[in-house]
Amino acid sequence: MKKVLALLLAVVLGLSMLAGCSSSDGESETPSKNVDPAQLADDTLAALAPAAEMVEVSEKVLSNYYTVDSKVVKSYKIYVSSAWTAEEVAIFRLVDSKQETIDAANEMIQKRIDDLTASYDGYLPEQLAVLEENSVVYQQGDMICFVSGSADGVAAAMKVMKAACE
Repeated sequence: MKKVLALLLAVVLGLSMLAGCSSSDGESETPSKNVDPAQLADDTLAALAPAAEMVEVSEKVLSNYYTVDSKVVKSYKIYVSSAWTAEEVAIFRLVDSKQETIDAANEMIQKRIDDLTASYDGYLPEQLAVLEENSVVYQQGDMICFVSGSADGVAAAMKVMKAACE
């Protein structure tokens, strides 16, 4: 009798664990930790330790840098270099973690990278090299981040982003 009870409890425990980890659409109910994009951007910027002064992108000038769709992005905080260096931190919380939302966010970031590449190509080749060699797009759950700068700075920034999002 004890063996049957133990087996039954093990089965119930196993099923409850599976039920607690799934949802009807195959996606997590809480796709990432409750990360504040503004705080993560500040922490990532500190870890990046940029060589040039960085300025926060306000809503008034956002369209100069990113085409943010409110159907894709819930909130964001972005820092760009004020000295034409390839240093940037952009943190976006997406409206959900569905693949089409993530794809749209990746397209938005890729357009920014393409614009930066066009700006630096032939004009600031050393900054183009920094952008091509030391930029990362990181996505976890409903968070997507873009960071560019020195190799050591980007590595430190990635540690901060991963610690916050995973």
